[in-house]
Amino acid sequence: MNAQNSATASEQSPQKKNNTIWIIVLVLLALMLCACLAVIVLLGLFGPVVGNVFSNIILTAEPLP
Repeated sequence: MNAQNSATASEQSPQKKNNTIWIIVLVLLALMLCACLAVIVLLGLFGPVVGNVFSNIILTAEPLP
């Protein structure tokens, strides 16, 4: 029985390691997705304001002689 229990324990170790790797990968992907969504929301909110500042700079700049 001990040999059977040790064989079962050794078979579960690589599987747990694979599960841990997949969990880490999924967490990283979720964080990247949240970061991308945050950038899109920030650009949506502040994009027109920043664009207007640059447009005003270009419109008010006087040509050099």
